[in-house]
Amino acid sequence: PAQEADAEPEPAAEQPAEARPQGLNPGQEAAAQAGPGPVLVLAGPGTGKTHTLIRRVERLLDAGVPVDALAVVTFTRRAATELSERLAALRGKNAALPLADTLHALALALWTMRRGQPPVLLSEDAARKIFLEALPETLPRAEREALYRRHSLARETLAPLGGEHALLAAQAQARVLELKAARNLADFTDLVEFLYAEVRQPGFTPPFAHLLVDEVQDLSALQLEAVLGLAGPPGEGGAGFFAIGDPHQSIYAFRGAAGDVRRRMGLRWPGLTVLSLSENFRTGQGILDAARAMAANSHQAAPPALKARPGAAWELELVQAPDARFEARLIAERASRLIGGTSLTLLDSHGAHLAPGDVAVLVRFRALIAPLKAALEQAGLPCSAPEAEVFWEDARVAAILRVAERLFGLPEPAAPDGQALTLNLPEFLLIQGPRVLPSALRESPPFDRFFWEGPAFRDLCHEFEEHGGWVGLLDWVRLQAGLAELRHSAQKVRILTLHAAKGLEFEAVFLPALEEGILPFAGPGAGPEQIEALAQEALDEERRLLYVGMTRAKSYLCLSFASERVLYGRTLAQAPSRLLADLPTDSVRRRQVVQKVQTRQTHMSLF
Repeated sequence: PAQEADAEPEPAAEQPAEARPQGLNPGQEAAAQAGPGPVLVLAGPGTGKTHTLIRRVERLLDAGVPVDALAVVTFTRRAATELSERLAALRGKNAALPLADTLHALALALWTMRRGQPPVLLSEDAARKIFLEALPETLPRAEREALYRRHSLARETLAPLGGEHALLAAQAQARVLELKAARNLADFTDLVEFLYAEVRQPGFTPPFAHLLVDEVQDLSALQLEAVLGLAGPPGEGGAGFFAIGDPHQSIYAFRGAAGDVRRRMGLRWPGLTVLSLSENFRTGQGILDAARAMAANSHQAAPPALKARPGAAWELELVQAPDARFEARLIAERASRLIGGTSLTLLDSHGAHLAPGDVAVLVRFRALIAPLKAALEQAGLPCSAPEAEVFWEDARVAAILRVAERLFGLPEPAAPDGQALTLNLPEFLLIQGPRVLPSALRESPPFDRFFWEGPAFRDLCHEFEEHGGWVGLLDWVRLQAGLAELRHSAQKVRILTLHAAKGLEFEAVFLPALEEGILPFAGPGAGPEQIEALAQEALDEERRLLYVGMTRAKSYLCLSFASERVLYGRTLAQAPSRLLADLPTDSVRRRQVVQKVQTRQTHMSLF
C-alpha cells in the first residue's frame, strides 16, 4: 500500500477558458522572458505553472527559435498532449509545434535510433518477476521481494546498493541484463539509464537548443541527471535550459525522486536564475494558510506564502467521527448538500450548486476507497474510482493478456490479488483478436455473458483496434500501467489516492482517514512502535502529501478522522494524525459527530 499510490498522477483537469488567466502576472512574465542562462521556476500549487510554460514556449517561437530546436519534457503523456493542444489553439491548427513528450518517450526514440529497433517494453511486474527468478531460490520470497525494491530504488537514486545480499543483487542484475540483451527487452529504468549513458559520452551534442522541463521535482536522481545531460556537459553554461516545479510538492521519494533540484542545479550551474510564482489562481486564502501552517512544521523550509485571488470564498472544517462508517456517511451527506445546494455556508454565499465533477474524495491508499464509494453510491451520487476501473486489471482481461504475452516470450505478470486464471487459447484464434473470443469461450468459467457485454471486454476490444493489434496494445498497456495513467471520468464525484490527485483541482475536497498510521502512513498493520518510529524523512514527505491534497481544493475543504476503523481485517483505534496539530485554530471549524444510542424499554407481563 505504501507504493500502490501510483507513480504518475493524473494530469490537471482542463480549466474553463474564463477561469484561466489570459495575461501574465509579474512573476509569470519574468519566468516567460528569463534567459539566456539556465532558469528554475518555483511554482506553488495553483500559480499557473502550465500557463507560464506555454507562454515561455510562445516567447521562444516568437523570437525565431526553430521548432525542431525546442523540446518540452513533461511528467505524463497526457500533460504533453494538453500542452500541444493548447499551443495549437494559440499558434493555429496547422502551425508546426515543438516536441512535447515524456522523458521515457525521448529515451525510447534515442534507443530505437541508435539500435535500429525498439525494445519490447516490460511492465513493472514483469521486470520484477525476471529479477526475482534470477535470485537464488534458497533466499526466502519476502527477502527477494525486499531486495528487488532496494535494488530498484538504488538504480533510480544512482546510489550504490549496500547492506545484506548486495552481492546477490549484483549477480542477479548481471543475469537479467544478459537475458534482456538476448531478447531485446527493456524496462522503463533501462530506457533512462541508456539515455544517461548516452549524454555522458565524450562529444555528445545536445539535440535541442532549448529544453523545458515540467514538474522537475518529481524526477528521480537518474532522470534528473539524464535531463541535465541533454542540456550539455557540466562545464557548459546550460543556456536554453528551463525547469519549472515545486519542491514542496515532491511526493515520490519512495520511487527515488530527487526533490532537492535547486541544490543539484545550482551545483551544476552556479549562475542559475531562480524565480518564484506566488499568486494563486485556485484556492481560498484560509485554505492556503492552513496548508502552509501544516507543512511548515518540518525539517525543511516552509512553503512560500501564496496570495489568493481577491475575494475568493473558502470554507474549512475538521470533523471527528465515531467510526469509519459514520465518516463515510458524513462525506456522502456533505457531498449531497454541495451538489444539491442546501444549507452549507459556502453555497449560501454563492447561491450556486456544484456539479458532481467538482467534488473529490482523496485518500492515502486504495484500501480506503471501497467503503467511501459504497456510501456515495448509497446516497445516490454518481461517483468513480478511476484507479479501480482500469480495464486490464480485470482478472479475466489480465488472463487474456497473459496468453498474448506468452506469444512474445514475455514473463507472465501476476494476476490481481495473486489469483491467476489459466486459459488455453490456440494461437491462431488469439491472433484474430479479442472479438472472436466470445464464440470460442462463451460461458466457460470464469467467463459469462455479463463479461462479454461488460465495459472491461468492450474496452479491450476498442484498444486492440485503436493500437493496431496485440503488439501495439501490449506496449500501450505496459506504458499506461507503468506510468499509472488514469482515465478521466467527468461529472462524477472522484475518489482518488493523494498521489493520483496531484495536478488536479476541485471546488470541494474531502480528506478522510487522517489518523496515525494512515497519514502519516507507517505500513499495513503497523503498531504503535512502528508509528512512533517513523523516520523524519518519511514524515516530511507525508506532510508534503497532505499539503498537495489540501491545495487541490478551491473553496471547500473537509478534513476528517475516525476514532475506530476496520482495515486489513483488523479493527483499529488510532489517534488523530499528528499533522492536524499544526492547523491554525482560528480558521478551521471543528465538529464532532456523536453516535446516538437509542434504547427501548419493554414492560414485561406479570406472568
